[in-house]
Amino acid sequence: IETPARKGVCASATATATATAAAR
Repeated sequence: IETPARKGVCASATATATATAAAR
């Protein structure tokens, strides 16, 4: 079962990783 909260955390982590990779 995927809860909205868990999805939000996942999206945040993905966005952070993408931003970090782009910053490099």
